[in-house]
Amino acid sequence: MSGSTGGGVSYDAVARQLAAENFLRQMVDNGWSISKMVDGFADQFSDEMGMNTGACSGHVYSAGKYSVNSALVNVASASTDASNAPSGTPISRLYDEDMSTGFAVDGINHYLNGIYLQQSFAADKEIVEMFLDQTTSYGNQYVSAFDVAYSDNGTDWTQFTPNVTGGTDKTISWSSVGAHKHWRLIPTGNTSPAEANWYMAEWRVFEANNPALVLQGVAQDATESPSTARLVLLHSVALDGVVKISRDNGVTFASASTVEAQGSAWFPNEGELNISTCDIPFTGVAGTQIVWRFEGTAGVSNEIYGVWVQWQ
Repeated sequence: MSGSTGGGVSYDAVARQLAAENFLRQMVDNGWSISKMVDGFADQFSDEMGMNTGACSGHVYSAGKYSVNSALVNVASASTDASNAPSGTPISRLYDEDMSTGFAVDGINHYLNGIYLQQSFAADKEIVEMFLDQTTSYGNQYVSAFDVAYSDNGTDWTQFTPNVTGGTDKTISWSSVGAHKHWRLIPTGNTSPAEANWYMAEWRVFEANNPALVLQGVAQDATESPSTARLVLLHSVALDGVVKISRDNGVTFASASTVEAQGSAWFPNEGELNISTCDIPFTGVAGTQIVWRFEGTAGVSNEIYGVWVQWQ
């Protein structure tokens, strides 16, 4: 299978491609579902080549991994601040989409009564969820409890306790409290010793009621009109949407009846990612212009790292 990924491919992008291609070969060798596929391509989001950005909506491209999120606020465009953070690591590491870099607070228990992470937006945002990737490596400890606060003027704050789930990595969620310009994440509890560091790799902030994620690849040439396509999708959160394929340059799309989870793969800078697959019989007129498409459910976050397609 040949890759169509463009230049400037990162190490993890290459690893993603190899993982997905090897997985496809294993399925072929094991007689998975249908006979051997004869051609294909890879859109691994190492850059925007191979992606029809005009046909995509409800997403942002990450500069580091080119993952896609339907409900992710692009924190790089917001004013991000950390109060009482004694460490010299830059706050920008919290939103660089690089799991190998992070923002650290030394001696977290000494600062529980004053530290917070803050997002300030140019316009009011209805935030309903945050995700914080923490680590316990190299003597670091994670925070176990949080409050959230919001403000319209940056001076008067309303603070509340949200739902917090997860182990080291925390999902912090709550029912909507309206749209506001300023938001804070406030650590309130930690079982680590006072001298432990609080190390965070990524902090993601999600809005409510975002439009559905729609992704569509550019047309790729087949040597002859195929009858069936097989797709492999690499993603973090569970997929919530419809996978489609076309052989007539996007005029007619066929939808996958089921998308099957096939395990996971681990990457140095991105952690564990899920692998899902589907077989789709083509419909409509015969053709050789192959286009894939993903239509997410409105208001639901989908984070996709790459799409691989084979056909016969």
